Amino acid sequence: MERIDKIGNIMLWALQGFLVFLLLFQSRIHLPIEGIGHVHPLILHLPIGFGVLLIGLFAIKKHLASFAVLSEFLLLITALFSSITAIFGLFLAQEGGYESEALNWHQWSGVAASFVYFSWVLIRQKLLLGAALGFIALIIAGHSGASITHGEDYLQLGSKQKEISSESVVFEDIVQPILKAKCESCHNDQKTKGALKMNSIAGLLKGGKHGPIWKAGDALNSHLVQRIKLPLNAKEHMPPLGKAQLTPDEIAILTLWVKEGASVDRKLGTFSKEFQGMIQPSKLTEISKSYDFSAASESDIKSVNTPYCTVYPVAYDSPALQADFYVAGKFERKTLEKLSQVKEQLVGLQLSKMPIQDADLTQVGQFKNIEKLNLNFTSVSDVGLASLSGLSHLEKLSISGTR
Repeated sequence: MERIDKIGNIMLWALQGFLVFLLLFQSRIHLPIEGIGHVHPLILHLPIGFGVLLIGLFAIKKHLASFAVLSEFLLLITALFSSITAIFGLFLAQEGGYESEALNWHQWSGVAASFVYFSWVLIRQKLLLGAALGFIALIIAGHSGASITHGEDYLQLGSKQKEISSESVVFEDIVQPILKAKCESCHNDQKTKGALKMNSIAGLLKGGKHGPIWKAGDALNSHLVQRIKLPLNAKEHMPPLGKAQLTPDEIAILTLWVKEGASVDRKLGTFSKEFQGMIQPSKLTEISKSYDFSAASESDIKSVNTPYCTVYPVAYDSPALQADFYVAGKFERKTLEKLSQVKEQLVGLQLSKMPIQDADLTQVGQFKNIEKLNLNFTSVSDVGLASLSGLSHLEKLSISGTR
């Protein structure tokens, strides 16, 4: 234990020294590896978790003969991960696109947490006070970070669904909810990628560093429509790979809305019959549907993604996942089987035109939370569909062009 403590202290001194160096010279530092800052959101929950454990340890202090050893060890671990998280946070800040005031609050509260834990590792007295002060700093850092990532209203509970009618204002009741769910997480007052804010009408009309994001009446030459229609693996595709993607219905709605003038105050009844015919409240409001299962880990989602199978959240901050298969000639059954890693979260599966046989539906039948299943133009038959009888959540089954 003494050796571990010694090694840990050496590492902590080195990390703190590097952190101070970054704070002093961050304006002159260039990232050693592109995208290295994205390690920050992967590990930021570790110091929070260890911080909670450290405080919880004091609640059972009387029942632990080895309390002193455990508390000092846990304090060291919390200090190490606080420092590492702060360092990668500074790397992420270097990528830009964040509102300075919100970023400063998050950055300095995170650094403060690492400094507090580091100080108490050195002092090793009044550990409860140190644990409490460090945890308070972590809470402030976590809250400010969540506000940057999810918006200031991320703690707002519940959502009211408006009934869509001919009197509904199209932008407010139909277009804006789509943008809020699929775009605002990267384009808001705190996090402003591409100098574009999409959380207000003023921000949308102003546009970003490439100018206005739409040309009223000209959808084909509008950045908004161009970006959302790019191939999923294209660098400029929006939303980025790994984020909640727009559904075909949402893409069609945004495209036609821009084509018909992109008005922010027109009512649905004044739009074309084509546009009115596309509006189905059940599809537009499903983005706020809640689920009682937990989200899959980022590592699991990453492992089931391939160049020909994209797995992504159905909506921003939703635990539910959609899996889409592409290119029939590249289809591999082991990829379908691998989806078992996220079978609890899988609610949508697109297998249209894939070489799916009746035997493959046995595997599909294990995805118990599937709500939408597309088997159009596959080789399945009535016999194979029997394997789906246990899918109690299935709402939509597409079987055009099958036997």
